[in-house]
Amino acid sequence: MKACAKVANPAKITEFFNTMKDRYLTDALKDAYKREIAALKLDRLKVTVAPAKGRNGARFAIDLDGRKVGCNLSEVLSEGERRALSLAAFLAEQSIGGGSGCLVFDDPVSSLDHWWAKVIADRLVEEARSRQVIVFTHDLVFYDKLCTAVEDAGAPLDFHQLFSRSDTRTAGHVDRVRSNWNSQRVRDRVTDLNAMIQHAAQTYADSPASYVIEAKGIYGRMRDTWERLIEELLFAGVVQRFQKGVSSLKLKYLTAHPTVLSRIEAGMTKTSTFSHDNAPGSSDHVPDPVELKADLDELNAVAELLRKHQRAIDEGKPSPIGGGG
Repeated sequence: MKACAKVANPAKITEFFNTMKDRYLTDALKDAYKREIAALKLDRLKVTVAPAKGRNGARFAIDLDGRKVGCNLSEVLSEGERRALSLAAFLAEQSIGGGSGCLVFDDPVSSLDHWWAKVIADRLVEEARSRQVIVFTHDLVFYDKLCTAVEDAGAPLDFHQLFSRSDTRTAGHVDRVRSNWNSQRVRDRVTDLNAMIQHAAQTYADSPASYVIEAKGIYGRMRDTWERLIEELLFAGVVQRFQKGVSSLKLKYLTAHPTVLSRIEAGMTKTSTFSHDNAPGSSDHVPDPVELKADLDELNAVAELLRKHQRAIDEGKPSPIGGGG
């Protein structure tokens, strides 16, 4: 028995495990972590992955490379930096694991540190090219960055709004309205407005008084969309709300052609007229569904004209808008 025990000495197993861990796990994890650090623009922090003590399995910890003073990372890094480092570590582990299962993230960006919103959004969308990625967030700034990253990458996005019911005091309910109006682009808003007008046309046939309320709400949304058109298409995204930078490379798309400006002004004026409260003796009657649809078609036509103008600029062709810009 003693002879068998010597042959079966578990120390050799531990030694072999440590060798394999250093060769195939530690080095692979370090390389993967370096890639994630670069992707999230965290290179300046000079962090490293080091083995950590633990009873079971291989454990690792993130540490400052070459530090000479004992301290916790939480004492020198912001909340945004810590979250970004944690995300990098998580994605590094996933990459060496070789799996393709769904990844779920709950508020990966700190609302107090928006600097990381764009780089994290870009990285999550990149990950979504090869697997399903689910993100829970209440941060509209981060959500806007995600939408922009998705659009730039040409990736599909499925959006759901969750809410808590006040009557039952329960959470996690999915709203039937799947779009987030504030973050929608002009094209998506036009799609939603068309659906609203179809519903309003049925209301008009059943209850003209109810139609007035519904149509005024649609005109309010249409006015919002004219404003978004100015930011997104007329200004070509050169300056945007919640965006710190100025996209100077998009200045080539700008136009101030009198025809375009007059159509935008006319659309803004009309939608403002019918979305605001009118005096009791006002002669302004809310247009019927046919005219309501025509007003939306005009908005969409101006939007499409500006898109064609931008495509013409990219292709070096004459703009359909003409001179005078």
